[in-house]
Order: sequence, then structure tokens, then C-alpha cells
Amino acid sequence: MTQRPLAFGVPSRHPSLPFPSGSVNPQRRLLRFATKLEDGSKEKIDTLPHRPRIIVVGGGPAGFMAAIEAGECLMRHQHQRPQTPQTPSPTCQVLLLEGSHQLLHKVRISGGGRCNVMHDASKAVVELVAAYPRGERELLGPLTSVFGPAQALTWFESRGVRLKTEADGRMFPTTDSSEAIVACLRDGARAARVEVRVDWKVVDIQVQPVEGTWAVGDRDEIQSNGKGGRSVLVVTAVGTRGPTRTLTCDALLLATGSSRHGHALARSMGHSIVEPVPSLFTLELADRRTRTPSPLQGLEGISLPCVEVTLTGGAPGPGARNEDPKGKDRQWKAWLKQAGIRGMGKGAVMESSSSNVLSSTPTTLSPLAQRGPLVITHTGLSGPAILRLSAFAARLLALLDYQASFRIDWLPEFAYPDVLQRLQRAQTANARKHVGTYCPLLTTTAAGETIGEPRLPRRLWARLVGDALEVGKEGGREGGKEGGKERGPTWGSLSPKSLAALADTLKGSVYVSRGKSINKEEFTTAGGVALKEVDFKTFGSKRVEGLYFAGEILDVDGVTGGFNFMNCWSGGYIAGRSLAQRIIASDEDGYEGGREGQEGDRDTRGLGL
Repeated sequence: MTQRPLAFGVPSRHPSLPFPSGSVNPQRRLLRFATKLEDGSKEKIDTLPHRPRIIVVGGGPAGFMAAIEAGECLMRHQHQRPQTPQTPSPTCQVLLLEGSHQLLHKVRISGGGRCNVMHDASKAVVELVAAYPRGERELLGPLTSVFGPAQALTWFESRGVRLKTEADGRMFPTTDSSEAIVACLRDGARAARVEVRVDWKVVDIQVQPVEGTWAVGDRDEIQSNGKGGRSVLVVTAVGTRGPTRTLTCDALLLATGSSRHGHALARSMGHSIVEPVPSLFTLELADRRTRTPSPLQGLEGISLPCVEVTLTGGAPGPGARNEDPKGKDRQWKAWLKQAGIRGMGKGAVMESSSSNVLSSTPTTLSPLAQRGPLVITHTGLSGPAILRLSAFAARLLALLDYQASFRIDWLPEFAYPDVLQRLQRAQTANARKHVGTYCPLLTTTAAGETIGEPRLPRRLWARLVGDALEVGKEGGREGGKEGGKERGPTWGSLSPKSLAALADTLKGSVYVSRGKSINKEEFTTAGGVALKEVDFKTFGSKRVEGLYFAGEILDVDGVTGGFNFMNCWSGGYIAGRSLAQRIIASDEDGYEGGREGQEGDRDTRGLGL
């Protein structure tokens, strides 16, 4: 069978898809094949619209948001437009195709089934966009002037979904159930007359000129040959049980998330794809290959409200680069450049703040230095600080094969001289107390008041003291045993050198990661459609007329805390309105015999487009 070429000469793969053994020709059973919708109902395949105006590929949060907004805009336009005998009868305006059998799957399972809808809507947009390692500059305009967290909050609440803000800034439905968001989006699509189909995988997209006014150029651009010319998009979709349908549309949105299939479709349309790498993962300190346990083994379950984690270099060892905090090593500089991280000579060795105020809010000090809560696991480290580091340093860690050295400042609210001074005061005031059982560093509140609780958990404090002082070697003079366990030296027995070593450990324990593991609740990738090829005023392609993108298919990703969903809501909203604007402009040109400019602009402005 001769394969029909894709746009730009990429061969189509769908003709070679095998049908089940013994099955009849899918075209002969076309009328009796049914596709099951998410709500359990069924639609005959012959009711799948042949000529939808808009096709949305992907049944995730960005796809649903775009479909709803496009459908609502077109409905408003249809009601405002004068009806005449020449007005064509309504057809399918928006068709949403999902390749799997499940809609909004990521929404359902995110946040442990609660759905972290977005981040604190009361914060300034400039502060929020700093949580996007990739896409910060591109999202600033859309989130500021079109559809940001405040507008998203209004959008959901106007549809009956009330949200609450938790202490860490994450926003959830007041019902603590993701089903509230799923139901909101599904009901919105139904009200906007969006046709939704599952188990239909788009395998081919082509650009077809209309009346010869558009011509396909090279892989880099499609150029107009005449004023007012346009093109349509030809989409080939394959059902999971065999049938193949070819549809044409005036505009198409790719909102397939981080799937490689969506990237392949974008690439076939001439777009560049930034190779995806994992983001938002935890770090493993245990070496599974050599069965070496984590150096923090025995401290599992300990949670700290605020630490500072800094990536300092490749893992020490044969063939690896040693810690290079000043960025002088040529290989280290090359890695930073290849990972797109700039200006790290100063950032990688950033000193901790001298403020005594303890904050659990995750903070970005530099791409390679993150501050926030930390959790010690059986095999390594997790928590917001680690997840943020894995996001901002995703490409660098991938280049290092996740074998990297990093430094943990256990007391980021205290400057090094302050820590050393407190240890010296403890030596004078508590000379007979044992170092391993008495922590002189107390917790401070946001107001700077001292609470009589040790800043570090007792087990962790004892481990850090042991690492710094090498208990057993230095604990000879005043050391003792209690319950068969070494209690270590007393404070009065420590030398100035030992106090300095303990302060160094508290302000900069060095560990080596031996791998990564997936964070079960937050899963995303760094990579996707190159941002320079997308117009973020419309989220439309700069290379293919009528093609749009939204959501994680773009090279945009945020840290944990609702930022990735906010990217989907904002991009989907703007792309949906842009899709509708394209259809409205096309209809107005045809309705008034190809009129241009002022009248069409006035109509779209009235719709808020």
C-alpha cells in the first residue's frame, strides 16, 4: 500500500497499523462500531462530524479549557450574528479527540486525588512566574494581562467550584476531591456544545490550501501567496478498534501533554522539539548497583521545615568531575552552558541569608540553589526543596546522569558566624552536657522570637554531630556510654577546631546522588515545542497557519504547587479564544463577501477576543 505523505514529506504511519486477526474491513462495519464516552454513553461512528470547525487533540486540562472557551465564544457570536436565509445551518463547531479511553486522567490523580488546581491567586504574577524554570518570560504577559490566577479563580467559582488556599500556597477545591474539577470541565464542555470522543488517536495532520491561495514551503514556514487566502487542516484519526477517519477543520489545537506522540505530530508540522527530560523527581543517595545504603539511613521519615540545597558539581570518582562551586572547571562550565544555565559563577556558592526568620515557603536563590522543606526517605531525599532543584536543574542533572554532588545547609536562617557563635556559647554555658544529646540551636518564629524547641530533630542532630566530630575518635576525654551507646564528647571537651568542623557540617553537609526516583504525585517533563516558534499572544504556531498549542506540549514546566495546571488553564483559555477568533474572522469574510479590517475587528472586540 502506498503511504500518503504527511505535510513536509514525513511518511504517514497509520496505513500500516495492524487490524485484529480475523476482523472484517473497518469500513464495512463503520455504522455498527461505537465509541464509549467518559460518562458511559455511546456514539455511533457515523455521527462523528465530518467537518468540524475546530479540532482539539488531547482530553487533558489544557484541551478542555480551550474547547470550552472556543465553544462559548462561537455560541455568543452565533447569537449576535443576524440570521438570514443564506445563513448556513449550525454544524459541529468544536470536536475534542482523546487518544486513550480516559479523560482528564492527570486532573483526577493529582494532589493525591485532591487536585492542586493552582497556586495562591493573591500573589503577584511576577512572583508566580519565577516558579517556571522554562517559560517564565513567555508566560509573564498571558498571566498578567489575559488569564492569570485571579481570573482562573473567578472562572472556576463562577461555575460552582469553590477553592481554598492552604498554608503553603497550594489551592484545592473545598471538597478536597478532584472530581469537582473534572465535573466542572465536563459540564462546561457539554454546555459549550463540544463534541467529545475518546479512543481516537490522531496519527496524521496535513495542511491543505484552499483555492490555491496557500502553498506549503520548506519545513520552516508556510507563506501566503495572496491577500485573504487561507488553508484548512486535514486530520487522520484511528479508532482503537480499527476504523480510520479523515476530517478537515479550519483550526487545530495540540494539547497532548508531554507525550512523545504529540511531539511527533508537532515535528511533522515543521516544529522543533526540545528533547524532553524528567523533571520534579526525588534524589537517591543509596547506590543500587553496589548496594551501598544511603548515608542518612536510619533517619527515614524526618521532615525539616526549611533547608537550602545547592547543586555543586558532578559526582566525585573515576571519570567524573569533582565539586566545582566556583565554576572554574571547563567541563562544569560546558555542562552549565549545555543545560541553558547562565551566570552560575556566583549563584552556585550563594551564601545563606543572615536573617534569623525561618520560612517554609520554597525559595529560588539561583537555578542550582533551592530553599524549602525537605523529607528524608529510605533511599534519599524528597520534599519541595529537592523537587524545585530537580526542576530548575533538570537538564544539568540529566547530563550528569543524576550522579551529582550537592550541599545541604541545615540552618539557612542562620549565617555561619552566627552558628559558630551559638556553638561557642553552648560550650561555655553547658560544658558538662554531651554534644550528641544537646542541641543549642533553637527554633525562631517569623517574628524573630526564639522557641524553646531544638531547631533540628534529635536523631538528625546526633548523626550530624557524629559526622562532624567522628565520635569514637575524639570522644576519649569526656566521652561516656549510656545504655550501651556512645554518647560522644561533652561540650567543654571540644577544641576550637572541632567547633568549626561542627559549624561547617551544619552549614554545608556534602552528599552525592546516585540516581533519581519518580515523585508519585507530580510528574512532568522539561521539553517540548520550542518556545521561539509560538506566538504567546495567541498561542498560535509561527510556522503553520491555524495550528495552536497549549499545556505541557510546550517547553514550559513549573515546580510543584499547582504551577503546571496554571500553565494549562492560561494557555488553554487564550488558545481557545484565538481558535474562535480565527473561525469568526473567516465567517465574517465569507458572510460579507470578503470584507476586510474594521467591521471584523469590531465584532471580535465585542466578544472580548
